Amino acid sequence: MRVHRLTLFVATLIAIAGSATAGVALGSRSGTSPSPVQLAAGKSATASSFKFDFSVAITGGGSSIPGGKIALGGTGAIDVKNKAADVKLDLGSLAPLLQAATKGAQVPNSIEVVVVNNVVYVNFPALAKQLGKAGKGKEWVKFDISALPKSATGGLNPKAATSVTPKQALSALKSALKVSKVGSDQYGTHYHADFDVASLTTLVPKAQQTTTRASLAKAGLKTIPIDVWVGKAGYLRRFVASIAVKAQKGSPAVKVAITVNLHDYGARVHVSAPPASKTADGSKLLSGLSGLTGG
Repeated sequence: MRVHRLTLFVATLIAIAGSATAGVALGSRSGTSPSPVQLAAGKSATASSFKFDFSVAITGGGSSIPGGKIALGGTGAIDVKNKAADVKLDLGSLAPLLQAATKGAQVPNSIEVVVVNNVVYVNFPALAKQLGKAGKGKEWVKFDISALPKSATGGLNPKAATSVTPKQALSALKSALKVSKVGSDQYGTHYHADFDVASLTTLVPKAQQTTTRASLAKAGLKTIPIDVWVGKAGYLRRFVASIAVKAQKGSPAVKVAITVNLHDYGARVHVSAPPASKTADGSKLLSGLSGLTGG
């Protein structure tokens, strides 16, 4: 599955901006009062935990995506205070496309992923068994995010996710266009905003910013439409975004649609890393990601 690097790059930047700013997700223009969405993001950031469900749809991609669409989704819970998460992921049509990265290990339709302090644990017995003698009796595969190859992140340093300060992220997000109210429905009050994608490049090393802006422009990525819902209790309830990358030489057009529903703020969430006796080191498998995200 040769998904365009820029698509992954932008998605990663959005995730970095959101996690780093916590309470400044959708900023209003400098010198104006905070938008309702910004206020809701601030309140949501004070929660010690929350739960969510999400769906992702990737369309286009030419022959690299059989049938022209990949759909996946899942549910999860995040312990904000302890930087931990537990996600049940339904891989859907993505499962068969991951065989290349797992070197033949049968990919299940659904897996559990646990994240503790930037270390990812995937419940994948077949893959753990494949890791030689070290995999005997193992059920989980451990991946250190800091070891993720840059080829899998469009050149973005994975460690940037923990090094970007709220001040830096806020400065980048202030270029967001004015937030407008759309209406109300079962999720709460609906707001819309468009982000200037180029502004997010300030979150990457200065040496990469010029080339990154040029690549984004070539791919036709100027703004990203984002819709946010604020619930009656004042918390963020729903987030919808779409990313479209134009076709380039050797890379077909790709569209990514993301929907996240947030709920159960402050609920008790307990997340812990699997025991070492059941965990196999998957660092050598990370090199396979470069083949999945090339082009």
